[in-house]
Amino acid sequence: MSLVDWNLIRRFGDIAAADSIMSAARHILEVLRVTVVVRGSFVQKGPVLYISNHKSGLDGMFLLSVIARDDLHMVGLASYELLGVKFAQKLLPMYRFRKKRDYFLDIVAGGADHHILSDISLVRRKNQDSIARGAEIVTKGGVVVIFPTGSAGRRPSQGIWKAGVGFLAKQIKNPKTQVIFVAIEGGSRRDMGRFMHPLLRTIFYRSKTVVLTFAKPVLLSKIITKEKDGKDSVWELEREYRAIFKQT
Repeated sequence: MSLVDWNLIRRFGDIAAADSIMSAARHILEVLRVTVVVRGSFVQKGPVLYISNHKSGLDGMFLLSVIARDDLHMVGLASYELLGVKFAQKLLPMYRFRKKRDYFLDIVAGGADHHILSDISLVRRKNQDSIARGAEIVTKGGVVVIFPTGSAGRRPSQGIWKAGVGFLAKQIKNPKTQVIFVAIEGGSRRDMGRFMHPLLRTIFYRSKTVVLTFAKPVLLSKIITKEKDGKDSVWELEREYRAIFKQT
């Protein structure tokens, strides 16, 4: 018996292809018995960079279930390409170098390790390409979601956020770009376990509620200093986030 509910993962791709990614995300969360509560509002038009905390493997699913924009793209691990062709087209894939713990992942969830590579130079090049593509999407008026405390990328000397969000922000050329900070409460590292076999999921997981708080939009140009580089911009963004939500 596989420990992973691959049928549910394939169902996401099928629903996304037939309807929308939002519909697929809402269906999956319903099956996983997760209710999402939203506080705040969204920007319906124009370039937006959503920056969210990241405590759960389902954080991306939470946001996909509520942001109603067809031009939404998400920075996330390349393994999320398993969610189907339509979502893969919206994914800005990130990779990381193989670690010893990843051999355990091969055992319990073989096939879910697309984001793990053995060539560090290839990891950096691919991640840089995804960040550059994300900046281009926002520059052209689209939407990108990024989780700056994710497992991919390097951390500058200040703060706890990874450098990718700073380099993405610095490459955005549209002066109308707005940043919306998001705080997700109620998620945990255990949440990805909800994708285990339905029988195991019933035994080990109960219904839960997650709260998504969207801050008021702020022009990107009001947060980052033009003369500073990407690494310095990370701290400017993180500092603004902490000031709004009083948390890391």
